[in-house]
Amino acid sequence: KAHRAARKISNCNLSKYKGRLAKAFIKEAKRNEGRSRYAAAYRSYRKALRYNGGSSAAKSGLRRIKKKATKLYGQAEVLMDVDPNEAKKFLRQVISILPPSDPIYRKAKSKL
Repeated sequence: KAHRAARKISNCNLSKYKGRLAKAFIKEAKRNEGRSRYAAAYRSYRKALRYNGGSSAAKSGLRRIKKKATKLYGQAEVLMDVDPNEAKKFLRQVISILPPSDPIYRKAKSKL
């Protein structure tokens, strides 16, 4: 929903709807986060920040997702010696969640 709404609004009317769009993306992100779709949630929180850079809900959501990805990375490290295939599943999750600019992403990518 949020994506469709953002596409329909022309740039000249964008400032009028930024708050609504940010809220819609946050709602979408929370729904995805609740369904353990962390990569989609991360993207939606980022889009919410694009429309409302001061959104505490979006910022805290990104922190939660980052924390989850870091936890997955830690689990992968523990499993690397015991079950490398399972560890790689966790690493793939990490790189699907985080952007390439993130240090945890780069660490996960280097271990694959």
